[in-house]
Amino acid sequence: LAYGKFWSSSEVSVPNVVGMTKALATTTLQNAGFGLVISTTPSTLDKKDIVISQDPIAGTMVNQVPASSVTIKVGDGLL
Repeated sequence: LAYGKFWSSSEVSVPNVVGMTKALATTTLQNAGFGLVISTTPSTLDKKDIVISQDPIAGTMVNQVPASSVTIKVGDGLL
């Protein structure tokens, strides 16, 4: 029995959603079993509803028990 693995049933890699539309990123993360937190960032450089960052970053291994959440920042394209 490995310590630290006693309660975990599975670890999964966080998918990369940067550059996706908010809708596609939402579907991608939900289909992978993640919860989602969306925040909007004022930006003149980023297109509206395009993911500009995520936390945790893509490739991070996270425990899925209970379901983990990924926070994405989406440009508003308004400034």
